[in-house]
Amino acid sequence: MGGLWILCGPSYTGKSTVIKWLLSNINYTSFHIRATTRPPRTEEKEGRDYLFLAEDVFRSLKFKYTYSRFGHTCGFYLNQIENAINKDQNHLLHISEDYDLIKRIKNDFKKVYTIFIY
Repeated sequence: MGGLWILCGPSYTGKSTVIKWLLSNINYTSFHIRATTRPPRTEEKEGRDYLFLAEDVFRSLKFKYTYSRFGHTCGFYLNQIENAINKDQNHLLHISEDYDLIKRIKNDFKKVYTIFIY
């Protein structure tokens, strides 16, 4: 019984730690790797934590779900979300505090669960 799980909260509240635990302890769980225009932090890896893109490349991809944080843009690949839901997987999205984006996603998909971490 899969669904779309959104982990939401301010930066540095432990969302990534919770996601790592869920991925290693719950079967049929996948994580959505976001694209972003910001540079990587020291501990982040390309393709594991984010896809780090130049601003012009990001704009050319026309993401359906985007949000801005600290002057940089992040986005989600719609087909990656749809594929996971069609396979009946639990699919995790990691979103900083963008409640309008969460509402849009909840309107577009049936089984969406939100976990707020503070």
